[in-house]
Amino acid sequence: MSARIYASPKEVGDPPAFDSTVSWQEFAAREKEWEEALQKWCAENGKGDLRGKEFTYGVGDGYARYFVFSERPLALVWCGTGDAWQMPEVVRKGLDLAYVKQIADRGFENPIRLKTAPLEFVEPPADWPVTETVQKKKKKKPVAEEEEVPTDENPLNMDSGEIAELARQIDKFTPPEEVAEAIDPDEKDVF
Repeated sequence: MSARIYASPKEVGDPPAFDSTVSWQEFAAREKEWEEALQKWCAENGKGDLRGKEFTYGVGDGYARYFVFSERPLALVWCGTGDAWQMPEVVRKGLDLAYVKQIADRGFENPIRLKTAPLEFVEPPADWPVTETVQKKKKKKPVAEEEEVPTDENPLNMDSGEIAELARQIDKFTPPEEVAEAIDPDEKDVF
């Protein structure tokens, strides 16, 4: 038999609607107060040992949350706070009392998934087969080396970086007056 899911009772009312005019701490306090009222109502009006206990089911990035109202027939009251997740219908139809007891007894504050040991990364054993990743190198097409011949544009047979570096070195050691004398008068306007 599947579990029956109910909305919150009239005595407790609906969960607080989101209110962007208050701080998130104040809004969280309102939700917590409502959750406590719903849990208390389930504990006082429900049937069975689990009445009022919280049942959670992992959905998306959080949990679908319910409070147990009765065990026989299995009835849960949806806690529509936070992200208000709900469990899928196919899961609800397959719930049985044994599974709900297992989850409800562990408590929401201490879920089973947090009891597992953290992953530990270790070096593989020495005899562990190692696979090498071989990167294919692109073969470069052979380029015929061209011998640079001094031209009028580059009489020193240097690239622009080498010429700039040579100019910096000359500027370090040549007094500005001598540099000024060496400059062609027609080119002085360029500077």
